[in-house]
Amino acid sequence: MSPPGPESRNITYRNNLRKIFHAARTTATNHTRTRSHNDVKRILESQTLRRTALGAYLTLTLMLLFTPVASQLPSEYYTWFDKVVHFVMFAGLALIGYWNVGSITPVVLFAVALAGGTELLQGFLPYRSREIWDFLAGAGGALVAGIGVAVIQAHRK
Repeated sequence: MSPPGPESRNITYRNNLRKIFHAARTTATNHTRTRSHNDVKRILESQTLRRTALGAYLTLTLMLLFTPVASQLPSEYYTWFDKVVHFVMFAGLALIGYWNVGSITPVVLFAVALAGGTELLQGFLPYRSREIWDFLAGAGGALVAGIGVAVIQAHRK
């Protein structure tokens, strides 16, 4: 068997370089993914961000619940659309509240109490009305969000 010629040494050298560059590129990519994942995780776990999001969401919710409504929708559409809005608002409140508190039960109870309280207060405003169906839609949204979080938590364990 004869020793390898210059051509086979060049092929081996190129293959080794490819392996080195591939390893370096893979390591750099994995490091970048890990770092960016950790950055996103750190930002999402930021207490300031969570509190700001909750405060902004509560403010927007209360503004929507207590400002005068000049609906351009026909009444047959407005009736069910209003219930969907209540459901989504209080489901979102429960989810953002859970993100802040870490326990779903007190957050759902707060959201249900807020849904009831806002409906009671709306009865005293000349430009709003008190409706049991709005309360039920809001409480239902909070409960559905709470059940969803509970199911997800149970599957994670």
